[in-house]
Amino acid sequence: MSTCAPPEKSLFDRENLDLYLDGDLTIFDYEIPNCLLFSQGEWRMIRRDLSLAGVNDDCIDALEDGPCSEIMQAFKIRKELINYKKICLHLFEESKKNERDLKQAMHFFYYEDGAVKKIEGALSHLQAIIQCSALDLEEDVSPMDLDPIQRAMDRHGSTTNPCEDIDRKVMYVVATDMISYNRGVSLAVHDSRNFAKQICLSPRHIDMERPKKLIELPTSLFIERLISRTESEMGIHESTVDENGEEVPHFSEKPGVASMNRILDEVKTKLDWPDKAIEFLRASIFARGAFKALAIIEELRNYNYHLQKLPDRFDRVLKRLREEHSNLISTSIERNDFPMDSKLILPSEACARVNKLQQLRGIINVLKENARWISLLVNLADQNGNEEFQRIFRAGDDATKNNACLFVPREFELGNIVSSVRKVLDEVLLPTMHNTVSLESWPPTKGTCRVRIVAFDETRPEELEIVRKKVKPCSECKGLFGDLWIRHNVCVVCENLKRKNSNSSECIFSDCKYKTMAFCPHAQKCFSCDAPHTCEKLCRLSRGNGESAVGMVESIRPDFLLIDFDRTLASTKSGATPYPKNGTTHTIDTDLKSAVMIQHGMEGKSFIVTRNSHKAEIREFLIQHEMEELANNVLVCPKKMTKGRFIREQFFSDEQNRSCIFIDDDIRELCKDQWLRDNESIHRLLFVRGLC
Repeated sequence: MSTCAPPEKSLFDRENLDLYLDGDLTIFDYEIPNCLLFSQGEWRMIRRDLSLAGVNDDCIDALEDGPCSEIMQAFKIRKELINYKKICLHLFEESKKNERDLKQAMHFFYYEDGAVKKIEGALSHLQAIIQCSALDLEEDVSPMDLDPIQRAMDRHGSTTNPCEDIDRKVMYVVATDMISYNRGVSLAVHDSRNFAKQICLSPRHIDMERPKKLIELPTSLFIERLISRTESEMGIHESTVDENGEEVPHFSEKPGVASMNRILDEVKTKLDWPDKAIEFLRASIFARGAFKALAIIEELRNYNYHLQKLPDRFDRVLKRLREEHSNLISTSIERNDFPMDSKLILPSEACARVNKLQQLRGIINVLKENARWISLLVNLADQNGNEEFQRIFRAGDDATKNNACLFVPREFELGNIVSSVRKVLDEVLLPTMHNTVSLESWPPTKGTCRVRIVAFDETRPEELEIVRKKVKPCSECKGLFGDLWIRHNVCVVCENLKRKNSNSSECIFSDCKYKTMAFCPHAQKCFSCDAPHTCEKLCRLSRGNGESAVGMVESIRPDFLLIDFDRTLASTKSGATPYPKNGTTHTIDTDLKSAVMIQHGMEGKSFIVTRNSHKAEIREFLIQHEMEELANNVLVCPKKMTKGRFIREQFFSDEQNRSCIFIDDDIRELCKDQWLRDNESIHRLLFVRGLC
């Protein structure tokens, strides 16, 4: 630790301080009404405050080597948690996309047996559950590993060896198993993301209230309420007292206060800083978000405490359910003389148990992985913030293939948990469904046994009349379909055929406004029609909010950061002035502001590239929000010129090799210009303010 002399108290006389770093506000003006206006989130901002006050580098180094290393580490953990919650959001979105396809498969493979075959159908269903029981009773078993499922897949696409009733039931069981598992995964990922976000929403000001969900832990956890309800139903008692006989810990004061006071006491006693210097440092800690970062660490520890108790509880319940299901299967195999009513009851009991079992499987797989990484972040919080820190998470896209981040640990499994559902869809359910459609009529004709498919042709006028207002025509096969089976006027079967047979470089949907300009040839998807599709690595087009921009700036370190103004950096729209006459106050996106500050801190340049003609008002507006450097770089793109061409003429006319990030909320501005799409040094971000 440095042994430099403490700073002189005369440096901190308020009348001598000129720290107008956020508009016309100083760190001493930090209050609840204006707390969102202050730039915060990094230690370097506190260091800058101290430097501007006249504190020499040796004194600041002593802070970093000693008491304030905890603050530095807290800022780093906060950033990791922000990226982690973003990853969870991407995974949740992917699981919701899986849900749509799973519903299609489940509805398709439901086969109406009819009154005459009701008993036989129920028994076939029970037999299918028994044949697929390895999916329910064992871990790491793929549907492709089971002979009954492989046989059912082969028969659904065969004309010489057509499928039997048991084969249809097997495919239906696989679909229902996976939809229950995916529902559990989705619920747990959403819960994980929700609480990571709640922790990130810890108040910026000491007098602001904590998020309600954090106050009400652990009962505010959805998975805790679920397991408590399940334990109650099964007669399993879970004590609220820990192994040492102590009650669940609670905060004696607001999170962050104890840590901040301890740090300031150490600065005073160990480094001998005068009271006025401590007062100044305290003000900077509040204004620059260090108090919030310390509160986040305490909230994270509290969340981790409750989270670590849940996996064992889920394991006990899952073990009990598997034992009961195994016994039910054994009983069903052994009994041949049970009454007729029992033949119908047993399959329904088995279905209910399997659905619950698979949902719990999905939850516990995500829960254990979430508990693992939250525990790691808590442990990292105890490290010295002045030591080298290796980033863990950086959020991007395509979470299911672990390319969702600019960086994730190799052992990160949450993406694989979600993608395991997609793998079953792509390798088992969807190919079998499409093979079956090739042998049957589509849409299903009158008298079909696939009664849960909301799809009709002209042979079913009496059925169609009931649901006519709820169906839409497919432009390809001319059938009429419910929302689950059609989008952009093309049904799912015709969409699959079009994608399969398409070699073009344009969107397959005829109503697409963008055709080739917004088409990703690598995934054969449209950035508009197939939203939220992104292709960060090859097309260099991402989708996200201000946090995404911060991550891109930190990782790419571009020469130029180009930002649109309306509905992107500012809340203005349609070329309106940022100073409307009706008294409305427009705002700046705080995360994009942070991205600009980071860009300037890395000696890069930032520019506004807008079609809003109120250049003088925009400059004044930016100056008021303490963005003077950006205010000097406001460029207005001519109406009849693409922004791509404008960027080329302004920044790339000399053909030097430069990197650039271009952020806009309009997909047309990002994709219309061919040069912009092809230039490998330009990374584009479709700005979506409400994404996270």
